Parts: sequence; C-alpha cells; structure tokens
Amino acid sequence: MVLPTLLFYSAASVVILTVVLVLLYYTHPTLLFEWYMRYQLYSSGLCVRYVKNEERTYCYAERGTRTPDRSSILFIHGFTASKDMWVPLVKLLPKNLHIVAVDLAGHGHTTQVPGEDISFLGQIKTLHQFVELIGLNSAPYHVIGQSMGGAMAGLYAAHYGHEVDKVTLICPAMKTPVETEFIHELRSGHCRLIPKEPEEVQYMIDSTLYNKRRFPKQILKAVIKTREPYNDFFHELYTTLATDEEGEQLIQHAEKITVPSQIIWGEHDELVHVSGFDVLKKALPNCQKADVIERCGHSTNMDRPGMVVKLLLQFRGEYIKTNRKSKAQ
Repeated sequence: MVLPTLLFYSAASVVILTVVLVLLYYTHPTLLFEWYMRYQLYSSGLCVRYVKNEERTYCYAERGTRTPDRSSILFIHGFTASKDMWVPLVKLLPKNLHIVAVDLAGHGHTTQVPGEDISFLGQIKTLHQFVELIGLNSAPYHVIGQSMGGAMAGLYAAHYGHEVDKVTLICPAMKTPVETEFIHELRSGHCRLIPKEPEEVQYMIDSTLYNKRRFPKQILKAVIKTREPYNDFFHELYTTLATDEEGEQLIQHAEKITVPSQIIWGEHDELVHVSGFDVLKKALPNCQKADVIERCGHSTNMDRPGMVVKLLLQFRGEYIKTNRKSKAQ
C-alpha cells in the first residue's frame, strides 16, 4: 500500500502545483516572472551577493573562485538590463572559470545615489569602486560588456588598464557611420528601451533580436511592472548618454586601450549599426580578435549564446572543441 499512496500524493502535488502556477500566471504574473528569473540565475550556478560602501549597496552574482592560470571575468550589462542578462552565457561557460556579473548603479538591486555622475566616465568610476570592494583587482581580470556595458568595458580598460588582463566589447554603444532607426528615434526624444505598454515591450524585444520571439501578454505585463520603479532613472540615464559627446567617448579613448582586445557584433544589430565594427577595429591598438556573428541581432546573449561563448573562449585561448558540451549556435 505504500507505493500507491506515494504515487497518489505525488500526483496530487503535481496537480496542486499546476493549479498554483496557473493562478499566479493570471493573477500575479510579476511574481511568477521574478521567480522564473531567480530560478534561471541559480540554475546557472551563480550566487547572488551584496557589498556596501559609504554611498551605496552593490548587488552582484558570482560563480567559482579565482585560479592562478585563468583570469576572472567581470560582466557589464547593457542599458535597462541587469546581471541576469548574462545567464545564457554563464550556463555555457566552463565551470572552472571565476565569473562576476554586477548590477550597475540604478539597475537590478544596486542602489543609485541621487545627483551622481552617470555619464560613461562617471559610471566606470562607480564600477571600479565595486571592483575594489570585492578585491577583484588583486589579479588581472577579463572585462566583458555589451551595448552600454560594451562602451563601459572599453572605457574601463582605457582608464584601469593596469588592472585589466583583456577586454571584450560586444555591440558597444558608440557613434557609427550608419545610424539605425533607433538612433534617429533617440534624437527625437523617444527611447523604445523604456516601454510603457505590453505591445511596446514586444517591440523592444523584437528590436534586439534577429530570431524574433513572441511572448504572452501576461509576461509582457510582468516585464512592465518589474521595470516600472526604475523608469525615472532610466529616462535620466538615457538623456545623459544619448548625446554626440557620449557617443564618441569610446573612439576618443580607444588608443588608450592597450590590453588585448576583442570585438563581437551582431550582423543584424538594429540598435547600434554594425558599420561601427570596422571603425572600432581600426581604432583599437591591440585588437586581437574581431568577429561579426551571422543571423544575430543586438542581444547576442539571447540570439547566439553558443557562438558568443565560443568566440570568448577562443580569445582567451581556452576553447577546446572536443570538450564543448554545447554547439556554438
């Protein structure tokens, strides 16, 4: 009688869980969305941590420990994103790598200090304070950034090159020879990356991906609700960065980026035009690897995570084809 009883209770548990999830989906989609994101983060092996200084609380995720033969990785996310955006890559990266993914000021769970400098140069100073707090700069580390984070990664390497082992710039925010429709919209005062309606969220997602994906309206509503508390800061940040002066920062400082450098760009980037690829490649004095990924948009981490990981490991000299468990998609 024991086995039938166990089977009964197991089946009942599954039914109850299903009912609860369905109810949450329709009544509290934001809670369900947050649980899902948290599950994805922890399933990648990342542990969420907090560290404080006199000004703010930094939130970051970490996996592994530093080893003498491999440089640690510092991931810098893009505008309105968070450390969570790196989960698709972290899941594919070797478990023996030490990884740190930080929430930038005003994003995720890292606090913002009112009135602080949120220009690119101001943000990298704030980021460096975090690096010092956790002692990441006790040995050279690999800085990887995408979009806004890509520009920050380059500027960070330009100013703190004595600490950096190498740098990877993925679709970095910069002024490009050909401007996208997104840039024209920014000049007119509209930013599609700060959506207010479910349809606008879907449009934002479509703009960042080559492989378009449709999401249920309940999920899109959850995204809006989750981002709502940050929108005022996002508007302030967008106004600060959407200028020609800020857009030229990366190229203006490129000659100071003397550490081994890598560029990755999505061929079909609808936000930062791929015409910036050759400009940046010529401007970097020590560019050792540069690749344009086919069938890929701005969000390389979502469109082609396997290929991004392959290129990163090749740049680091750690890619062994026979040992890769996943295909470079």
